[in-house]
Amino acid sequence: MAGPTLPVAALVSACYYAMAIQRIFDFVTRAFRNLADLPAQVDRALRDRMRSLFFRPRGDILPTEVRKELERVMLARENSLDAGPGVKIVPDDYVVELHPGTYQRRYRPAEKELVESWQRSLDELLDTTNDRSGDRRYRFERPVQVKIQPAGDLRPHQVRVHGRIDTGAGTSVLTPPAGAAIPNPWQPETGRTAVLVPPVQQAVSAAPPASGVGYLELLPAGPQWHLRPGTTVLGRSEGVDIRLDVPHVRGKRLISSQHATIRCHSGQCRLFDGSPDGRRSANGTYVNGRRVPPEGHDLRDGDVIILAALDPDNPRPDLPGVVGLVFYAGNP
Repeated sequence: MAGPTLPVAALVSACYYAMAIQRIFDFVTRAFRNLADLPAQVDRALRDRMRSLFFRPRGDILPTEVRKELERVMLARENSLDAGPGVKIVPDDYVVELHPGTYQRRYRPAEKELVESWQRSLDELLDTTNDRSGDRRYRFERPVQVKIQPAGDLRPHQVRVHGRIDTGAGTSVLTPPAGAAIPNPWQPETGRTAVLVPPVQQAVSAAPPASGVGYLELLPAGPQWHLRPGTTVLGRSEGVDIRLDVPHVRGKRLISSQHATIRCHSGQCRLFDGSPDGRRSANGTYVNGRRVPPEGHDLRDGDVIILAALDPDNPRPDLPGVVGLVFYAGNP
């Protein structure tokens, strides 16, 4: 005699239940797997966000950045000549030097338009500066002229600006860049006397020495510091290796005297919060938005470092008293 059999409907229902349980199991498994990957995903997203907010990729230098450097050179106190009580003559003749590739790609096709735009900007800046001071304190000796030329010792993200004051009385006053190893673009003409004034211009984002394991660049587009094997200390005190004693840092005093330490060995640099003897900083050190742990953080190319934070949960390098840096591995 045959044993009891399940109805077909019951068998179908049992299969559906089994499939539903399997789907739930698969969903829970995927959820736990995604949860395990969540910290890495958040870290990547935060890193990309920090770079997009505070760091422009190091491509060709932009015309707007060149214009700002021209304006800085024009109004630099060291570049002006006293022409009587309360009157200063500023450079009116400029040479803009760029990486050869940058010059060919970005500047040569629109050279005439760019030069005319920069000349107008310098004229407008002079008028605006005089209007703000309420007098004609600054003036050009001649109409403003700007020339662009390539320079083989510069990188794509760099620019060097030379300025000259042509007094029109047989004298050219040159303002060469500090430490330049290239020929001056203006050689004195026959019968003219060249008078050199204190050098002030330098290549924007000037490259550090050629040997080392990495370097730091101040945000945004500030100076660079070369890192060598051994210990490098960052802070406000005079005895540190990288002294961050700029006006906005002095005013807020959020940066400690010995705020952070970088130890480089065998091509790897590790960042620590505080002094070499282990004293932590008052306001913390952060990398890509995360506070550096007591055991330190191995730096990777492109890491955004923030010294001090007004809000530890949202460190930002663009606030007064805070310092932002980008770490680059190798040499620029």
